[in-house]
Amino acid sequence: MLCYWRVRIWNEKGEASDWSAIGRFAVGILENDKLQGAYIGLATGHGDVRAPLLRKTFTMSQSGTTFLYVSSLGYHEAYINGIKADSRVLAPVTSQLDKRSLIVTYDITPYLQQGENEIVFWLG
Repeated sequence: MLCYWRVRIWNEKGEASDWSAIGRFAVGILENDKLQGAYIGLATGHGDVRAPLLRKTFTMSQSGTTFLYVSSLGYHEAYINGIKADSRVLAPVTSQLDKRSLIVTYDITPYLQQGENEIVFWLG
């Protein structure tokens, strides 16, 4: 679910500021039966792959807000239809892999189109 917010403040004279720009955050899926998607991974039997590129094509039949959740157990960069998903280089920040796997969320809505789309990951 997407949640929106904005801020307005008043000074000691009771004068109100202009409204801030609208901010947004998402609350994740709480029920497993509503979870849709598929893992994109490297098939076994490829030997010693040092920096794989993973590629997945899919078809969009309707528009709407779309998020991409990535848990890469290391660094990654995500590209949607040839456009980098954000300005970060080698996300996520370093994590302690024996304790947790960080998940990076991308709003990929502006990069998608009706019909065929492609996601490419570079893993480091």
